[in-house]
Amino acid sequence: MINDYYDREVYTQLLKNCCNFISKNCLDIGTRSGANCEKLVRVGASSVVGIDIDSSRFHEMWVNKKITLLKQDLLTMDNYNKFDVITCFLWNMPYLQYTNIMNKIKELLNPDGLVYIGIADQIYKYDPPSPYSVNIVELLKKHFNNTRILDTNCCQWLIEAKNPF
Repeated sequence: MINDYYDREVYTQLLKNCCNFISKNCLDIGTRSGANCEKLVRVGASSVVGIDIDSSRFHEMWVNKKITLLKQDLLTMDNYNKFDVITCFLWNMPYLQYTNIMNKIKELLNPDGLVYIGIADQIYKYDPPSPYSVNIVELLKKHFNNTRILDTNCCQWLIEAKNPF
């Protein structure tokens, strides 16, 4: 199953690409069971908030004082907490909300913050640019000055974005 393979690979992918999470305040969007929150703590995050619209898997997460799991829709999240790093692995966001989602991510991101998006589905990787494209790299380029693909050798591509405009 892709989720099992993916869960094993995220930690390695983050380490291999030298992503700096040391002492960072992180937000993990679409956290499911919180497994990626644990991986972010393992690579140095000082605190992680994991949000998901479905809390049915939160019970699978082991207790960790650095991790908070919330049943929360990203678009209704308060802007008073800002994050150094925002992650969304296995991107699965509704197309009609792309602009709202990107704007919300930028509102929640500290000025010098980083965004890491993981995409596994082929359509998100290779959809040709157009007004109706779901190509996530192109979407990020519309909202961030610096966007680069860090890794394509895993089940998911890992994309880094910074310097929002």
